[in-house]
Amino acid sequence: MNVRLGPVALVLAGLLSACGPAEKPEASPQPTGTPAGLPSVSHPKAAVPKDRDLARVVSTLTGIDACRLLDPTKAPSLGKATISRTGPHGCEIEGQHALIRAELGAWGDRSKRFGWELGEVRGARIYRQRFDDECTVWMPVSFDYSIRFFSSTKFTRPESACREADAFAAAAVAVLTKAGTPAHVPLAGWSGCAVLSAILGQPVGSLQLGGASSDFVDGCSGRTASLGIWYGTGLKAFKKTLRIGGRTVGVDEYKECSLTWDQGLSGQPAPNDRIRVDITAPTCAAGQQLVKKAQTLLAGPAPKRAPAQYPLYLRADEPDSPRPGACVDLNLDDRTPCQPYVPVDAPNGAAEILRRAKADPNVVCAVSTAAVGRLLGAGLQPVTTRDESCTYVEQTHRLQVVVGIGNQSSLAYQSDLQSPKIAGREAKLKTGATENVLVVDCGQGVFLELDFAFSKGRTGRLDTTRTKDLQPLATEIVSQFF
Repeated sequence: MNVRLGPVALVLAGLLSACGPAEKPEASPQPTGTPAGLPSVSHPKAAVPKDRDLARVVSTLTGIDACRLLDPTKAPSLGKATISRTGPHGCEIEGQHALIRAELGAWGDRSKRFGWELGEVRGARIYRQRFDDECTVWMPVSFDYSIRFFSSTKFTRPESACREADAFAAAAVAVLTKAGTPAHVPLAGWSGCAVLSAILGQPVGSLQLGGASSDFVDGCSGRTASLGIWYGTGLKAFKKTLRIGGRTVGVDEYKECSLTWDQGLSGQPAPNDRIRVDITAPTCAAGQQLVKKAQTLLAGPAPKRAPAQYPLYLRADEPDSPRPGACVDLNLDDRTPCQPYVPVDAPNGAAEILRRAKADPNVVCAVSTAAVGRLLGAGLQPVTTRDESCTYVEQTHRLQVVVGIGNQSSLAYQSDLQSPKIAGREAKLKTGATENVLVVDCGQGVFLELDFAFSKGRTGRLDTTRTKDLQPLATEIVSQFF
């Protein structure tokens, strides 16, 4: 028995699991009564949002005093608090019952942020991660990087865990709107990528923030090496040491070679009183050459930086993903195409709808978008990806609806199905805890397939109450167009 998937199942296999394009089914014979096929219809592609220049973002992050983002008066609940610099661009504040860190240039791209709670503070886009008594507020500054406020609180209920992080994020907006006073501490004029760019001879835009023992803007990674700068104590006892540039360099060798040295006093109290730098390279011979170059650079003046990017945060209405329009709310890998719905005329009749949908998937949106809007609300936006289907997504990511048209049913060989009547047509319904599939036999060998897929989404709460709208939605579409 040859079991083949319908169009909705194909879309979900590729989109919901984000595992890449699904294979197309074998070619099926043209259903009886279906007119000859049409040539594929193409529409102008939606404009793809452009990311910010990484060199400018790094330059701006380098000019920020992280401790200015942690003014204790902005969170009175902390009580008496102590501020500590953990690196040239790292800062943390500790109160009686909470620890908060400001981290500049934390990596977290679209796929990582997809399930996080979306919010806004003073016009800036933010995302929240909650875990028991911890909360992390991410404020994107580009598609891949954010300023991050991490808060760990004691004796606080989970629903209150973001109170301090939210307060500092809100207060940071004014600091990040225009240039301010940079930190006057050792190496504050350097970023990890400024150093690595110079010693590798590669542009900053080709590198990634975070590397070696330093995450965020004080660290940097390239294809052949990584580097980190932070404040800490003196060198630990290494089994092997070298003398490079008049300094003792600790050596750790395991697959790669990590070289760590003390660059001098940081001006901070213990245990952050020394400047630590480390470089990781494929071999120790290569690493030693990079250490020599880095020591020379760091002993001199900071480099001239690229023009700053202000405001640094992304506004709530700015894109933070390369996906156009509502495609940002589909959890797709970069290989899967997605385009916002392009309005087209809605044909009538099962065979004609299928014929036109094979040439242009926007036709499936055309016959379903009005009904979806009426029954499920304007929050669900249509996009097309592949085959004869239209996917409806929402910002909360709690419900995804796929409407598909094809000449086969994905439920044809399944048992334990319900058999409702939809506008007088035979149908099969498969119900589940988080997914419900309805297939309607529209005649002439044409099937209309609807899938409601539920998830906890950005809110962290599963709500399947909209399952009740599945059959009414199918009834309205079939009654009007089929």
